[in-house]
Amino acid sequence: FARTHHRACAVYILEPVTYCEKTGARAVVRRIEASPAYLRQFRRPDETEITLDHSLGRVLPLGRKMTRPTTVSITDRNGQAHECVAEAFDTTFNVLLLVYPVKALTAVTVIIHGQ
Repeated sequence: FARTHHRACAVYILEPVTYCEKTGARAVVRRIEASPAYLRQFRRPDETEITLDHSLGRVLPLGRKMTRPTTVSITDRNGQAHECVAEAFDTTFNVLLLVYPVKALTAVTVIIHGQ
């Protein structure tokens, strides 16, 4: 799906969530598939695991089959933050975590001076 999709998106294929004494819940990354548009806009993700401290950590489906779409922030190649949506599905054998951008997070203020 992600490798051929025309819009920017990435799918993280994770091992089932395990619990570690130091980090709590964690999921080892099996592989990450990203669309060409995602790779152009952001970069190839290179995470090796997702823990609760990671920006995608709150999307891990702990004790449930799936998570609701959750807003996360991902920085593009130019250093600009983008509002993204992430959601995860536990398939028993692995966890599929989908991420896609919604909009750039910019703070532009226009001031018009009256005469």
